[in-house]
Amino acid sequence: MKNAFIYPQFEENNEFLVSQKNALASVGYNISSYKKANLLVINWIENIYGYKLKSFYQFIERLILLILSKIKAKKIIFYIHNIRPHRKSSSRPNIILSKIIFYITVIISDAIIYLSKDTKNYFPNLFKIFKKKLFYIPHPNMINLADINNIKFNKEKKLKLLFFGPILPYKGVKTLIKVMNQLKDKDIELTVAGTCSKEMEKELNSLKRNHNIEFIFRYFDNYELQELFNKIDLAIFPLDIYSVLNSSSIILTFSLGKTVLASEIGTLKEYP
Repeated sequence: MKNAFIYPQFEENNEFLVSQKNALASVGYNISSYKKANLLVINWIENIYGYKLKSFYQFIERLILLILSKIKAKKIIFYIHNIRPHRKSSSRPNIILSKIIFYITVIISDAIIYLSKDTKNYFPNLFKIFKKKLFYIPHPNMINLADINNIKFNKEKKLKLLFFGPILPYKGVKTLIKVMNQLKDKDIELTVAGTCSKEMEKELNSLKRNHNIEFIFRYFDNYELQELFNKIDLAIFPLDIYSVLNSSSIILTFSLGKTVLASEIGTLKEYP
């Protein structure tokens, strides 16, 4: 039997990992424990955060994973998601250790997948040296989440905007709130919906100066997503262009039949 282990461990609420699991299943792979797997699929291994001791522990843990995988002759597929690890509210990435583990993973992988063609512009040496094991697979859509017969459009005169997804510093939500504060006399509404740390929640509430801004700090299931998107005109994502290459939230918005206004990242450059 063909068994695959997805790193980080598979999560049902991560739509990218769900699509990855489904793709593997379509070619006969069962998602299993690491011990049983003959294929290791790696995502975001370079995301190393925290102070020296904590980040060093993360580095060693991931290095051991890679070494054991080669010793046990497991095939390794590495997905490149971002330019570099994103900033978090509670900690900063350890750029040096992140780069080291990134390139070690590149070297020992049997195949490297990149999700947008713009990746070549940020890793030119990678494409020169490891060209033979690099494969372009566009970021998967999430059209399976859309109920085509239930897509609706806002008929009100007021422009309704949505930011959706985990609320983290690199998503630019604070900048979005500051801009909306300057538009409080306009017929524009903004809904910010997604999971959020208590620290970030407090910070966003303190920034809010516009009664047309609504915060919904929680996780949305697939049914609720359709309802949420039916109420808005377009989704807005002011992402950090120095770390973000791809965005599942943008793909999700397109899949649900809505317009996107976002920073020009790799995902958007895939479309005319």
